[in-house]
Amino acid sequence: DLFLSYADPYTASYTRNMMGDVTNDGKSMFIGFLVGFALLFMLLPALNLINLNISRILERASEIGVRRACGASAKNLVVQFTVENVIIAVIGGILALVLAAGTIWFFNHSALFAYADFRLNWLVAGIAFLLSLLFGLLSGVYPAWRMSKMLPSEALKNAE
Repeated sequence: DLFLSYADPYTASYTRNMMGDVTNDGKSMFIGFLVGFALLFMLLPALNLINLNISRILERASEIGVRRACGASAKNLVVQFTVENVIIAVIGGILALVLAAGTIWFFNHSALFAYADFRLNWLVAGIAFLLSLLFGLLSGVYPAWRMSKMLPSEALKNAE
């Protein structure tokens, strides 16, 4: 006996049918789901970076042992390895932006898409760059902290 009609845009109409109800269009729930999925998807490369950094730092165990034996504090070692990792992340972020700009230029100047006028969205590029910095920082802190706690004798013994 009740007929409801909404003048929703396409996204709100889609989310209302999928996960909404009479009073809620479900858009915020859908966006939350997408953000959660994106963060979960980005967690895998971050874990891979952590493992890569641990193996990279383990290869430098003799350097860590010598620096610790010469009086370097754990804080100095954490700062050194974290800064190295952030620099690598910055280089990766810059390289990604250059490759994205090159790909956009290629598609704009090729005959693949008629009347193509793709542009680099600087807001999205900035957010992606900041995320690469964040993941570079987060994936470098734990391995650096773990290795800074290693005793000099243990580091030199494991380096052989």
